[in-house]
Amino acid sequence: MASLSSLIQTKQTLAVIAEENLDQGQVFVFAHGRYEGQFRCNFCWVAPSNGTATIEIWGASGSASKMCCCGIGLPGNPAAYAKKTVTITSGQCVHGNTGVSCGNASTMCFRGCSCYTGICIEGDSCMCAEGGRAGNTPCVNSSCAIFCCFGALGHCITSTGTGCGIVCNNGSGFQIAQAYGGDVNCAGEFSCIELGHCNPACWCCHTGYVRTSANVYGTCPATIQVNHDSSYNRGGFGRASFFQGLAGASASPTHGNFYDYCWQSGTYCGCYETSGCVNEAPVGVPAPGSTPCSSVRDHGLRGGHGAVRISFISSE
Repeated sequence: MASLSSLIQTKQTLAVIAEENLDQGQVFVFAHGRYEGQFRCNFCWVAPSNGTATIEIWGASGSASKMCCCGIGLPGNPAAYAKKTVTITSGQCVHGNTGVSCGNASTMCFRGCSCYTGICIEGDSCMCAEGGRAGNTPCVNSSCAIFCCFGALGHCITSTGTGCGIVCNNGSGFQIAQAYGGDVNCAGEFSCIELGHCNPACWCCHTGYVRTSANVYGTCPATIQVNHDSSYNRGGFGRASFFQGLAGASASPTHGNFYDYCWQSGTYCGCYETSGCVNEAPVGVPAPGSTPCSSVRDHGLRGGHGAVRISFISSE
């Protein structure tokens, strides 16, 4: 007959889960830490001993753009990503800057491209990951459907019916974020929106597809579906859908619904300039498209800032 101690040992052995995918060594992360200002002091990491450093960098992702008449905006584009593994000696430094996403919330229609993340490895090489393009938000008058407006602005469009179709934040002459200097260099790709109605204010008919950078929610980029709604969540913004999608992509479903309505100033500052400066999106994730309507402006959210991640394994 088995003894009690042997039975307990057997049960303990069965209960042990062998996790072999954990990061080894020390992990250091550098990212923008200010509300509106720039990252004023560039970072400098100094190797604590001889060893191997795996360096990953992300540029800043694209923001959504301001509009104050009828329209719906494209999501921003994700930033580029680069990764490099180097043998490093004690005291050798890695220095540079982390990219900052566009915070110019009062700029109408299009905010521009967010900033790159650039680093140098002392005595070795440099790396760069460019920032993502902001999402365009056109103003629509009674003579032009929103789908036609995006086409006139040069965006890639695919019609699925009268005034309806898929619009991508890409087109002839558009810049897609690129990465340089890594063992692995991944371009930023682009986001899209599906317009299910010629009236941009019919938010329930529109669906955004927010593309992320590589190596955020897996080796390959992820796509977050944003379902716009009618009157809540920043006037049809689909904020809850966006954050729940992010939670699901990260296998950490911790975000609930957001009960905040813009038209009655149910959030701080009535959802205006201050909201456009806040980067609620995390690293590697652009902002979903803005949803303005006549006389109700939307500054859109800010894209996620850039970051640098260093995994260091000592050889001593």
